[in-house]
Amino acid sequence: MTMVLKFLHFAALAFALGGGVANILLGRQIAGAEGAGKSVIMPLQRTLARISALSLLVLWITGIALVYAYYGGWAGLGIFFWTKFAIVVVLTINMGIAQHLMSHARKTGTPPPGAIKAMGLAGPVLLLVITALATAAFTF
Repeated sequence: MTMVLKFLHFAALAFALGGGVANILLGRQIAGAEGAGKSVIMPLQRTLARISALSLLVLWITGIALVYAYYGGWAGLGIFFWTKFAIVVVLTINMGIAQHLMSHARKTGTPPPGAIKAMGLAGPVLLLVITALATAAFTF
């Protein structure tokens, strides 16, 4: 069972990070695209954002399951783990707010706020920091 959990956890990490990086690259393409080009790229960005959000949910579920499978609960996890956990919470809030803002902009027919770009750039960076902290947490 733990092997399946680990696989799902790592696959979700790959999808979340890949989706975030792809969205950054698509954002650059949108900036230089004309009307028809934007209408093709924007739905793809939405799809990637949804895949990343779903991947984050899978990471939460499998991560909690792995903590219980290997450690029997939260006791005894060190500073690297708890720092990673705090950044995961920040990433989750960041992604939730970004999803809400994009949904609101789409429903109202207005452009998304400028903060979306920074929020999108933060996602992959936060995931890499989380991965580094997880590596340290489960190595030392």
